[in-house]
Amino acid sequence: MKERGYTITSFCQKFDLKTQNIIQNYIKGNPTIKRLEDLCEKLDCDITDLFYPIGDSSDAQPTINTTAFCPHCGAKVRVGVMLLPEE
Repeated sequence: MKERGYTITSFCQKFDLKTQNIIQNYIKGNPTIKRLEDLCEKLDCDITDLFYPIGDSSDAQPTINTTAFCPHCGAKVRVGVMLLPEE
């Protein structure tokens, strides 16, 4: 949420959610995939962004991140390519 410019309070106000529910169900709880997908839809992000944050500085190599569409089901997917140094 922070990476998208929200505090918990401002996020809840924008989407008419209860702060206590977000804290219990998402932050301190064990949310289901469906709940995570709903959260990502509101945040306009991919579910993998929740596990690999946008500003994650742990990657030493530069990466290219983009989206593509699955040729089988048409779902939008996030694709990341890590650039390796030349040998």
